[in-house]
Amino acid sequence: VLVEQIYANLADDGPRLVLADQLLLAGDPRGELIAVQCELARHGYAQKAASWDWIGDALADPEIDPAHIKALRACETALLAEHRSGWVAAAREGYPTAPETYFRFERGFVAHVDVIAAVPEVASLLAAIGTAIPTLEALTLSTLSLEAPERAFAWRAIGALRALAMPGFGARGLVTLPHAKLRELVLHGGQAEAARPLFEWKPFGALRVVELNGMKLDARDAARLVAAAGTLDELQLRQSKLGSAGAATIATSERARGLKVLSLLANGIGPAGTKAVVEHLPALRALDLRKNAIGVAGAEALGRNGSELRTLDLTGNTLGAAGVAALVAGDGLGALRELCLQQTMLDDAAVQALAASPLLARLRVLSLRSNKITDVGAGALANSPYTCNLVQLNLNNNKITAAGKRRLDTSPHLEHARIALRITA
Repeated sequence: VLVEQIYANLADDGPRLVLADQLLLAGDPRGELIAVQCELARHGYAQKAASWDWIGDALADPEIDPAHIKALRACETALLAEHRSGWVAAAREGYPTAPETYFRFERGFVAHVDVIAAVPEVASLLAAIGTAIPTLEALTLSTLSLEAPERAFAWRAIGALRALAMPGFGARGLVTLPHAKLRELVLHGGQAEAARPLFEWKPFGALRVVELNGMKLDARDAARLVAAAGTLDELQLRQSKLGSAGAATIATSERARGLKVLSLLANGIGPAGTKAVVEHLPALRALDLRKNAIGVAGAEALGRNGSELRTLDLTGNTLGAAGVAALVAGDGLGALRELCLQQTMLDDAAVQALAASPLLARLRVLSLRSNKITDVGAGALANSPYTCNLVQLNLNNNKITAAGKRRLDTSPHLEHARIALRITA
């Protein structure tokens, strides 16, 4: 009866926790997984996806989690390491075929399935998955043939999922569904023409998370997107052609004002687009502006704003010492915990400016990989009392010698930091 109640209302943790108690009394470790993952979910933590995650997740380190979350994560990891294969085997019993798939557990049950291999009869496979896994809420179709989208959407229950990820051309099948309960949609690859019908699709307005990556959207597409959207929590438009105008269109839209996560990797938004984003989107907690030529002016705008930002990735922007000085000179970024400055043309002067800034004391994760930092910059970090809260520091692919590494390794300020540094000089 409890299992039927769980299947009938996937959002309700009550029956899950009652079942967890019963399983624990019977000595079944599945009960502990249910209890642990429900508690993690209650605090906003879920098992991380294996692919298509934003760089902010890759930068994060479990050591920055609160102690009780660390303990729960450790328990979750141990349970899945020991019992995952058996639990997955039980879920796969109803499959007509055995394509390569990845399973993600949420709140004690399989909730996310990633079908990695292309299969000819995708609709029948999905129907079998839906029958075998009544707790299915999210589906990733990593590989599809050009003919497969219409076949996939022949399984009409796909519209009842919470989250769907697939290649970009799959949008043409998605818009054939008159109704959908989707709240998260990820499309990757393809052309803008594939995405544009979505902006006329009524269920698009109910989405809270939208990722349209590598689809070459321009500023006009950005205007259509925000006009069709409802209240967005997360928006990722990586590797498109938005430019500063498209970034400003998104930033000044009332629909985007509550955005918490924004990724605009490789969109050429420049300083003007950066300024628009940080001045008009005050709720942002994670911002990805990799490869956008933000310049010193963009860094200055970031340094003055971003009061809620926790994660900031500026990889691939030419900043140098002037850009870092502009970034740390402002009175913003008061909540920043993760900063990525990989491949930003930083030299020792840039690192010295960062090492002298109180901003550094707020950081838990810092990546300075692939720059021009020598032992002088390493010494500035080793001597800075502001590095005391770092738990992860990446200095790989710089010009630091063994002597510079020794200074870092023996720094009293960096005793809690895990330092990534391969000596190449």
